[in-house]
Amino acid sequence: MDTRILMSILMIGVVAMAAGAGTFAQFSDTETSNGNTFTAGTLDLLVNDGNWDGSAVISWENKKPGDSGSYTFKLENNGNLAGTLAVAVTMSYGPGDETEPETAVTGNDATGGDLDKYLGVKLTQKVGNNAATYIVGSDTAYAPLEDLESAWETCVTSMAAKDDNDDSGADTVIYVLDYSIASDIYSEGDDGLLGTTGSTDVDDNIIQGDTATMQVIFTLTQS
Repeated sequence: MDTRILMSILMIGVVAMAAGAGTFAQFSDTETSNGNTFTAGTLDLLVNDGNWDGSAVISWENKKPGDSGSYTFKLENNGNLAGTLAVAVTMSYGPGDETEPETAVTGNDATGGDLDKYLGVKLTQKVGNNAATYIVGSDTAYAPLEDLESAWETCVTSMAAKDDNDDSGADTVIYVLDYSIASDIYSEGDDGLLGTTGSTDVDDNIIQGDTATMQVIFTLTQS
């Protein structure tokens, strides 16, 4: 076959293939997703229904043997994320105004005072609708104030997100702190509680003028 004829046939074939390639069609369907948003969740710890501004809530002054008091901390997760509640407590003690009857007591602490040993406390924790449990002290006896700091800080508690349709109360933790100076002051007993078996009678004058200061920090972090 003549070379020119063969080249012409090949060129025609290539042109035909190229033309054919442009005639194919494809089915198609396009869907569009609109209104996509990104929103960060919230953690919002409310103390006493949001009525606490961080100022001192306990001012127990000029008290004497036989006096007692109580304070409730109601904590709620008002956010839409579950969280973990932690407590940090810092206690400080002082001798206050030393009086002659106090300094005459054997064992009086003229540097740090003695309220840490003889001011009694009870602390309960209630999570949601569960029964309250004792963190410090018992239903029948108080523990020394010095036990409060370390015991309260062991409380690491899960809090559910706020849900108006959930009546379990899992978004709420309630702490009740009771405090007392016994009408007749005793040391701690064998079980670490005041006035129980193994405790000894103490001269009530040992706490005259003594002071105690407490800082409590509640922190809620995402679970």
